[in-house]
Amino acid sequence: MELDFNSDRPIFQQIAEGLEDGILSGAFPEESQIPSITEFSVLYKINPATALKGINLLVEEGVVYKKRGVGMFVQTGAVETLRAKRKEGFYDRFVASLVAEAKRLGIGRISINPQTFSDEVLAGIGRRHSAQDILDCYADARRAGHEDINMDLIAGLPGDTVAGFEHSLRQAIALDPENITVHTLTLKRASRIVIEDQRENDYADVAAMLEKCRLLAEAGYRPYYLYRQKNTLQNLENVGWCKPGHEGYYNIYIMEEVQTILSAGAGGSTKLVADGGRRMQRIFNFKYPTEYIQRFDEVLERKKGVADFYDHDLGTETSG
Repeated sequence: MELDFNSDRPIFQQIAEGLEDGILSGAFPEESQIPSITEFSVLYKINPATALKGINLLVEEGVVYKKRGVGMFVQTGAVETLRAKRKEGFYDRFVASLVAEAKRLGIGRISINPQTFSDEVLAGIGRRHSAQDILDCYADARRAGHEDINMDLIAGLPGDTVAGFEHSLRQAIALDPENITVHTLTLKRASRIVIEDQRENDYADVAAMLEKCRLLAEAGYRPYYLYRQKNTLQNLENVGWCKPGHEGYYNIYIMEEVQTILSAGAGGSTKLVADGGRRMQRIFNFKYPTEYIQRFDEVLERKKGVADFYDHDLGTETSG
């Protein structure tokens, strides 16, 4: 844990947040002892009262507790308590403000993707958001003035049923977004679903799930693009539905492979297209964030392929 004595954040608050980080990372497991007030004051050369104030914040939140004559320990359930607290703070600080800022910047089309409105299914596939999180985000987007919203659903998720998928579809329709994209689950070779769950799921109901998309037509949505992917369940398709006048031309262009896509960040794949799709090249970024950061010089070197592809000098000031 590092304390920033030049920060505007009080030292006692930094101590509390540092301990929270340690608990969430596993450095201080539940029912393990945390450093004492004396240890904090000696290590960081601070007043013991400051350290006590920071630790007491966590006591008040039920994150740590005192064993008389022994010291302070991490409470059982502290990890979930902290996750819930930070999740709420993260949404207010980042997600809601991001949605509002996107509108101010003139971004006219956004995607808010539930995948399913079943909390049980979301938990089963390792998603941290809940159905209510999606509803809250959607409401914030509308309040911010967004008038072209897409929502993605996935048919065939492990643990889902035809009735469950229909519920998700009806919920999405009730929200009245301009676009609803229905994907069929694609089993990526190295995904956890393939490695751990495939034997337990025969995915027999996925075609019946897609038949429920008639509800979209009945609600006034129209299909405007379709594509298939390798290893998609039962070789079924992904279909983009929209209200008339809200077609996303970008989706059509990338399906036809006539549009260049520039990608940044770990796991990104840049696709360069020229001559009406007759000439194409892909440039891949490293998949994992740590590798992407540590080997960023190689990432920049690869990006020079953009200039080579278009026979254009990017100059010497290129930084990413």
